[in-house]
Amino acid sequence: MKVAFYLNCVSAHQLPLAKEVAELVGPENFRYVDAGERSESAQSAETQGLKFKVQGLRSQDDRAGVREWLETADVMLTVMRDWELFERRAGKGLRTFYASERWWKPVRIVRLFGLFDCSIGGWVRMLVPSYRRMAKRFVKWANEDDGARVLATGPWAKKDFLRMGVRAEKIVEWGYFVEKGRGKREEGRGKTILKLLWCGRMLDWKRVETIIRAANECKAKSLGLKVTLVGDGPEKANLIRLAQRFFGDGVAIEQSNNLNNPNNQTIAFLPGQPMEKVREQMREHDLYVLSSNGSEGWGAVVSEALEEGMRVLGTFEAGASAALLPRERLFHSGDWRGLAQLIEKDLCGELPSCSIGEWTAKAAAKRLMGL
Repeated sequence: MKVAFYLNCVSAHQLPLAKEVAELVGPENFRYVDAGERSESAQSAETQGLKFKVQGLRSQDDRAGVREWLETADVMLTVMRDWELFERRAGKGLRTFYASERWWKPVRIVRLFGLFDCSIGGWVRMLVPSYRRMAKRFVKWANEDDGARVLATGPWAKKDFLRMGVRAEKIVEWGYFVEKGRGKREEGRGKTILKLLWCGRMLDWKRVETIIRAANECKAKSLGLKVTLVGDGPEKANLIRLAQRFFGDGVAIEQSNNLNNPNNQTIAFLPGQPMEKVREQMREHDLYVLSSNGSEGWGAVVSEALEEGMRVLGTFEAGASAALLPRERLFHSGDWRGLAQLIEKDLCGELPSCSIGEWTAKAAAKRLMGL
């Protein structure tokens, strides 16, 4: 069996699954095709030591051979919207799995007072004729090609595809699958100080201010909480000002990649860090919070935190938290009072446990080949 992954980059959130699939079918029967515009040097650094071949679709090296793999592989998993390729493969009786986050992410109009998202449903994109034609062609392919499957990345994606008219039996619940963690870690419950972590790009739709406001609520209840926020982005200056307004000298702004919350401040801001450093941060903290709104199609950091044995709180609106976490560990994006209540419950051991469960690369590879 020949298998091709046809993706838009060489991604740390796709390589773990690729490794497991290659292990099942044999490296000689697997090809990772990168359709992006990354440099060859960056690509080789990320793919060093892999047993299977990774090739760029835009490179001059054996371009015809790469296209031949995409046209003839028995199974192709892709995130690309290459409908002509899909239809040619359907004519040959080949299986094509199209993986996607939700198509109808909310369209924000404005945020009021920096607190409330004023958005309308993503379905308004269907009012654009070119988008509507593309969606119609996609649904026709998904429903009529016997070898087609839609891998819905998150439960919101599944709902969007159902609303578009894709038949339920054609949709497979899916996600991003990350590198395995280090296994069991020391249980953090019972500590008087809870160490909370958030990592990522500081964008407005990540709603990081929710965590800062929740920490202020926890301060009013005299709960022991230390917060570490790791990352950079356009919202960072606003977040620092908000934290200083609530905590004054209790805010640390670090320029280095120190582990833990330096100087025992209530809130510490650390710069963006590579994934291996983020994983170290996770092993030094108790609780991870995903605060994003519906613009977060998945949120692979949830899987990474669970792999490292962290407890996690997340929003109903983000794909990964809605799929992976018990409902009791979810709050609505922007609801800092609800988040503060969950933090208190977690500190007191009143919430159900959470784990990565079957959302691993190994389990996903077996499931994919089972299809």
